[in-house]
Amino acid sequence: MAKFPRTEPEVIALANGLIAGLTANTTVYPSPLLTIEELTANLNKVIASQTRDVEFPRDGIRQEAEPQSARSQGDPGNEENEEK
Repeated sequence: MAKFPRTEPEVIALANGLIAGLTANTTVYPSPLLTIEELTANLNKVIASQTRDVEFPRDGIRQEAEPQSARSQGDPGNEENEEK
């Protein structure tokens, strides 16, 4: 029975193998449903989504960075919004 990938790195490795196989066998797979370029672009999006920007706030607890617009609107920790 086939063993399907369970973790993201395993899925990425499978996708890389798929892309390599399609690239090496264009006569066998002359027109896949998604082009090699589309598959590669989608895989690159997945890989990019795994590397998120993080910041270390004053309390030292690691958290994902908020979008700039969220930081500038009503964030009590934002010094720009503090009343003077």
